[in-house]
Order: sequence, then C-alpha cells, then structure tokens
Amino acid sequence: ATDTSFGFAEVSHNRLSLTPLEAYEGVVLQDLICKVFNYRRVAIFAEMSEYGQMATYFVTNKAFCDTTEIIIVNFPRATKDFTSYINLAKLETATVYLLFCDAVDAAVLLEQGYYQGLFQRRTQIFGGAHLINSTLWTAMESSSNVELILDGLVAIEYYPDIAVTTNEGQDFMHRYRALPSTIGSVGECFNRTDDSD
Repeated sequence: ATDTSFGFAEVSHNRLSLTPLEAYEGVVLQDLICKVFNYRRVAIFAEMSEYGQMATYFVTNKAFCDTTEIIIVNFPRATKDFTSYINLAKLETATVYLLFCDAVDAAVLLEQGYYQGLFQRRTQIFGGAHLINSTLWTAMESSSNVELILDGLVAIEYYPDIAVTTNEGQDFMHRYRALPSTIGSVGECFNRTDDSD
C-alpha cells in the first residue's frame, strides 16, 4: 500500500500490517513448490542480505507444507567464485534449488553451478524478483550457453496491477475504511475483526 492516508488514525482506524516483498516471495515460492510442483526436498542459496535471509525464513517456515531443506548455503554479496559453495551443495542430493540473490550474483552462481555440474538437466531452479531482470543476461559471460544454463529456471515477480488510484483501488480503500476498528482498548490488534482483503 503506497497510499499515505494509511498513516493517519482519523482516516484509517485499523492497524495495517504489511508483508515485505522479500517475505512475500518466500511465502509464494513455498506455496508454489509445495502445492503446484509437490517438491519436499530443496536446497537454498541465499545471499547474506535482508532479502536473502527473509526469503529463506519464509520459504522454510512450513506454513504450506513440511519441506526438508537439505542444505542452506549463505554467501556474501558480490561473490566472484562460488566453487566452495557449489562443492558444499554437491555433497547433498538436491535437484530443486531456490536462489535468493540479486541478478549479478545469480548470473555468476548459475554459470559456475552449471559448468561445475551442480545445475544440470532435470534440475529445477526457482528465484524471485531480484533475480529476473536484464542484468541476469548481461552479467553472464558472452561465451556462456545461456539457454542451457537457464533451462529449468522459474522466477516469480510481484506485479501489483491494481493501484490505489484505480476504481478497484478506491473500492478497496472504501471497504477497508468501513471495517470495524481492529484496535482494542489497550492499543493492541483485535484479531476477530482483522481483515486480509
């Protein structure tokens, strides 16, 4: 929600809890790997950043299914040589990988992982919005076989298509402001009337 009126108590008498994009990607990916693909054993590569750690936490919190994280490999941003991380992951038997990193790190990891035998045919790789942009392609070596390296990559991107300024957005704001207050007498959320519209 980017409407600043959410911050004014006279207008919005409900408490509003926002889920950060990083967390939301983890939630969506957990739902996707569990309910759509029915995967239960995954390996995670996550950069040591708020994004990498939050996405990892929310994809592993078992809200939708009981996944087994065979390995979680955390690495610093701007890593140039992923060999030690790739070798660590190769000790496990994963065929499903989740990548929580920016596009430049993803390009290096995907290339090195492919050429070092970690990401091969029948390997499924998932990523989020930080990974899918033109930088992913431009960061790869010109000699790389991008088509083969990216084979099996599924990436999600949060794309809000209903702005608060549209009729649908205004309708939501009207319904939201008409809800009973969720703030109890001591300033705490009153969960019986919370809404996730």
